[in-house]
Amino acid sequence: MVTDIYLLRHQKVLGAPALYGHTNVAVDDDLQRELASTVAAQIGSQTLHVSQLVSSPLIRCHRLSQLVQQHTELPLSVVSSFQEMNFGEYDGVAFDSMSQQTWQQLEPFWSAPAKCQLPQAESLEAFHARVQQALMELASQKKSSLLITHGGVIRAILAYVLDLDWRNPKLYSTLAIGNATITHIQIHHQGITWQVKSIGAAL
Repeated sequence: MVTDIYLLRHQKVLGAPALYGHTNVAVDDDLQRELASTVAAQIGSQTLHVSQLVSSPLIRCHRLSQLVQQHTELPLSVVSSFQEMNFGEYDGVAFDSMSQQTWQQLEPFWSAPAKCQLPQAESLEAFHARVQQALMELASQKKSSLLITHGGVIRAILAYVLDLDWRNPKLYSTLAIGNATITHIQIHHQGITWQVKSIGAAL
């Protein structure tokens, strides 16, 4: 038995460039509706083989999932473990507003995020552990799913599926996962093997 899981990154947010983790920043609703219509059409045509919707609780994902559900009437589950990493004191702070001292404090995080936990933030290890556990719980349902989530979550899932070193900073700085793109993975339940079908594909 093979199960498809489609990972859809949310649209570009309205806020200024920043580390948006748990900060609940919105997306232009016209963009949300346009993307929802496109996704629903692909589900309807069986381009995306989906029997359920799963979403991060953050509004940039959850709003989109609600709109897709309105089009498709598929069941929707909101799973908190699929929300973005919590960046603590720096979460949602616009880069343009940061002082030179703040940038210097962030430098160790950019160069070695696994070794540098930001103040009041989630550790990279804890983030990967919760995403991996949530992925395994989703896979165990054996239902083809559209997961509407975040760039960091998608990278964490790919690191697990491809057995990559999640501590490598290049996973976050070099692997591009664009907004409103689909990453498609499959799990083959006999033998429990994974396959990556596409990464960051345009809809």
